[in-house]
Amino acid sequence: MFPLSPFLGATRESGGTPPEINLTEADQASSTGGNTQPGSYNSASFSSSYNLPAMPTDFPKLKTARKVDNAAEVRPDDWEMDRHFYTKCLNAQIHPLVSSFFQLSQSSNRIVARYCHLHPNTDPEALKRVLSYKPREFAWAGADLFNVTTKSGARQMIVVETNSCPSGQKSMPLLSEWEEHGGYLRVLQGVGLVKPLNNSGGDQKSPATATDEPTLGAQKLVDAVSVQLAEAQLKEAEHEGGPPVQSFAPSAEAQKKPRTWIAERPDEIEGDLAVVWDKNKMEATGYASVLADMTKENVWCVEFYEWDDDPPVKWEDGIMYVRPEPGVWKPIRAAFRYVTAAPWKRIPLRTKTRILNPIVACLAGGRNKAMASVAYDLFNAEMAGTGLRILVPETINNVRKDEVPLRVASWGGFAVIKNPYSNAGQGVWTITNAKELDEFMALPQKYDKLIVQSLIGNASWSSTARTGLQYHIGSMPDKKNQTFVSDIRCMITATPEGFKPVAIYARRARKPLVGHLEEARKKNWSSWEMLGTNLSVKLADGGFTTETERLLLMDRKDFNSLGISIDDLIDGYVQTVLSVIAIDKLARRLVDESTGKFNIKLFKALNDDAALLKEIEAANTNGELM
Repeated sequence: MFPLSPFLGATRESGGTPPEINLTEADQASSTGGNTQPGSYNSASFSSSYNLPAMPTDFPKLKTARKVDNAAEVRPDDWEMDRHFYTKCLNAQIHPLVSSFFQLSQSSNRIVARYCHLHPNTDPEALKRVLSYKPREFAWAGADLFNVTTKSGARQMIVVETNSCPSGQKSMPLLSEWEEHGGYLRVLQGVGLVKPLNNSGGDQKSPATATDEPTLGAQKLVDAVSVQLAEAQLKEAEHEGGPPVQSFAPSAEAQKKPRTWIAERPDEIEGDLAVVWDKNKMEATGYASVLADMTKENVWCVEFYEWDDDPPVKWEDGIMYVRPEPGVWKPIRAAFRYVTAAPWKRIPLRTKTRILNPIVACLAGGRNKAMASVAYDLFNAEMAGTGLRILVPETINNVRKDEVPLRVASWGGFAVIKNPYSNAGQGVWTITNAKELDEFMALPQKYDKLIVQSLIGNASWSSTARTGLQYHIGSMPDKKNQTFVSDIRCMITATPEGFKPVAIYARRARKPLVGHLEEARKKNWSSWEMLGTNLSVKLADGGFTTETERLLLMDRKDFNSLGISIDDLIDGYVQTVLSVIAIDKLARRLVDESTGKFNIKLFKALNDDAALLKEIEAANTNGELM
C-alpha cells in the first residue's frame, strides 16, 4: 500500500499555512506604485462601496509555524488509480473524436497533411521540423489555449500562457482501459526517466523488441524508448555542436564512454530518485508511484515550499539531498520536479542532480510570462515566411505599475494585467471598467514590472488590438441559453519522434458570458467571474482548493459542450508545440554552452526586474551565473 501517513496532515493539494501575513517595506511601497504624487493611484483610492466580488490577488510571503513532513518513501506496486485521478475521471469514457486525435498525433505526416490542407500558406517541411524537434531544456510542458473568433468569423486557437511542469494527468480519461498509468507513464517514457541510472539488471533492450508487446505499460518498450531518446539526443548534440538533451536514462553509447550535461556534470551520481512538489499532491504522488513501478526501486516524494524555513530538501555541491527522518539526508541522482511557484528561489540553475524540467526552462518562459513573450517574438521572427506563427493576445512587457492606467486606456479601457511570475490563476486581473482598475491599483505588488495584454471578452467588450478584435467562441449554449468562456490545457512531452500530446482538459468560468457589460453590472458580476477559468483558488491561509465542478473532461459527456472539433485540437496541439519550442530555444541562448553557466547579463537585458534578479542571485551563489 502507498504510505499515506506523511500526507494526512494536508487537506489541500498544496498543504496549508497559518494566515499570518507580514508585508515588507518594499511590498508596502509597491502598493502605491512607488508614486505618492497628488493624483496618483494609491491604496486610499480604493472604495469599499464598489461592492464587486474579490479579484485574484498575489499574497505576500507567508510566515508559518507549520512543519513540513519528512520525505515519504513510495515503493513499487504502490500505484492505485483512485489516488491519482479525479473521481469523475475514473469512470469517464474518452470521447471518440479525442481518441481519434491522439491516434492521429502519433503520425506527424498525417498531422502535417491535415494542417497544411486547412492552412495552405504553411510550409509542410517547416511544420515537419517543428513536430520532430528535440528539446534541450524544456521537455515537458503545457499550454493554455483560448478558442476565439473575429467579427468576420475567422476562428483561431491562441496561446494564453505556457507552463513548465503542468497539471493535467488527473483530469484526462484513459485512452485505453488497460493502460492504468495513463499519461503519467507517457511523460516518464517520453523523457527517458523510466530506466534507473544505476541499472544493473543487464543490457538495454534493442528498440526492435518494442513491437513484441503493447505500446504502454510494457517494460520492453520502456527500455526501448530510453535507448531511442538517448541516441537521438546524442545525434542532435553532435549535429548542432552543443551538449545533449538532459536525459535521465543512459544510452548504449553513454555506457561505453562518459557523457556530460552542461559543464563537467557527471553522467551518474550515487543516489536515489525523488519527486519534489509544492502543489498538486494527487499528480505529484502519481508520478512517484509510476516512477517506482517502472524503475523497481523506491522513490522519495517530498514537499518543498517557498515559505518553509526548514525544508526536507537541501543542496550541497550541486547535489540534492532529501530528509527521510530528522538528521538523515539522502543524496538524489535524479528528481522529477513539480515545484511550480517561483522555483528559482529553491533550486539552483546548474545542478549535478538531474532535474526535469531544469530551472532555466522556467526562467525562459515556462514560469515567466515576460520572457515567454520575448521567446514568442523571437521565434515568430525566425519562422517568418513559413506560415507558422505563435498566436497570442497583444502583449506589452516590463510595464511599471504607474504606467498601467495609460496602457489600459490605449485599448479602450479593456485589458488584462498579469504578474509575470505567478501561477495557478493568481496575479491576473481583468479590467473592463474604472472600478476594476482602481481595485488593481490599490493592491500591493511584489515585483517591479508587469505585463499588460489585450482583453478577449465578448464581441461588444474586447480590446481592439493591432491584430483586430477577437472574442471568445465559448461553450455551446446550455438549457438556459447561457454560453461560458472556457480554456483548453494541452500537455505535451518530448519523445524520440518529437513532441506528442499527453493530456487535454478544459475549464469553464464561474459565470456565463454576457453580451453587454451592463448586464453583468446589474447582476454584480466582475469580469473575472466571466473570464477567469483556472480551477485553483488561493485561500486566505496561503493554501489552495480546487473547483472541480468547473472541470470539463475530454469524455462523452463534457466534450460536446465545448463546441470544438478535431481540427481545433490539431490547431491547439501545433500552437502548444510552437510555444514550447520558442521557450526551449530562448533557454538554450541563456545557458553558455562552453561553461554551462546562466547568462545573467543577457537575462537582465531582456527581463530587467530588480526583485526577480535578486531572487535568482540569492539562490545561485556557487558560480552558476556568468
